[in-house]
Amino acid sequence: LLEELGVGQEEPTVVFCDNESTVKLAKNACLHGLTKHIRPKWHWVRRLLDKEVRLEIVKTHQQAADIFTKRLAEADHWKGMKLAGMSVH
Repeated sequence: LLEELGVGQEEPTVVFCDNESTVKLAKNACLHGLTKHIRPKWHWVRRLLDKEVRLEIVKTHQQAADIFTKRLAEADHWKGMKLAGMSVH
């Protein structure tokens, strides 16, 4: 998207994930029988990981994206907003 807007990007985009198994599976090229159902999409993901995206593990309680994907208690919602760099004036 940035390229289409004429904005270059030197470093890969960092994607924070609180699922350690997902990050390990994405970074490990070795697939086994239990993951064969994802093979068709696998090569596309691997190409992204090689050049455009860097996956980083983040602890669940530090995952700012949860405010957009989960129903949270009020205190957790405000904490998530702070983690995401958002504030209410």
